[in-house]
Amino acid sequence: MDNLEYYEKLKDKLKKDGWIEQCCGEVYLLSSIGTNFYRDKEIIHLSIEIFANGEALKSLKEI
Repeated sequence: MDNLEYYEKLKDKLKKDGWIEQCCGEVYLLSSIGTNFYRDKEIIHLSIEIFANGEALKSLKEI
């Protein structure tokens, strides 16, 4: 499993556990991607390095 797949699995797990993704969506730079979740006045920032290669960047889209 590569880093991007791991990131997506973590996002799914947070959503299943009742965390809500902020409406700002995902923000990504050349080698990392991240988003925020909130629940009961708590915030989690999920961010992961994805290694900026062509295939990984093609799979990303701005929200």
